[in-house]
Amino acid sequence: MARATQRSILLVDNQKYMRETMAVLLDMEGYRVSTATHGLDALHRLELAAPDLIISDLTPPHWVALEFLSVVRRQFPCIPVIALSAADDSGSRSPVDTMADVFYSKEQCRVDELLRTVAAMIYSPVTRPASHEALSARARIRLTTEDSTGTPQTR
Repeated sequence: MARATQRSILLVDNQKYMRETMAVLLDMEGYRVSTATHGLDALHRLELAAPDLIISDLTPPHWVALEFLSVVRRQFPCIPVIALSAADDSGSRSPVDTMADVFYSKEQCRVDELLRTVAAMIYSPVTRPASHEALSARARIRLTTEDSTGTPQTR
């Protein structure tokens, strides 16, 4: 049964188990969840419908996660973003470093705390520091070609 006030979340994570587990937890909380395995897939989903919140892993393949979040920040500035990382680097990262509103280490994240943050971000306006506005949104995509000897060259 669909809820009249059901909010939507785009969940981006390359790990199938993590993506499916989080999608089930968020669905049980009453959110409509769409998933993507990497940044390009997520951008295609954003073309179809803008979610109320994006939760993105910082290490998806095929397109660097920070590049994806850079595009999101510039093209969809009103969508709040939660960044997740499997690395235990929560002390060395800040939301501004990840172009997100909130950063969580998957190693230290508690489900109840994450769900409270999701609810707060979806149902309350997000205020960002001025530094978010100044962040560059240029996407740098590595192109791999071959030189005349067949050696891969990255630009």
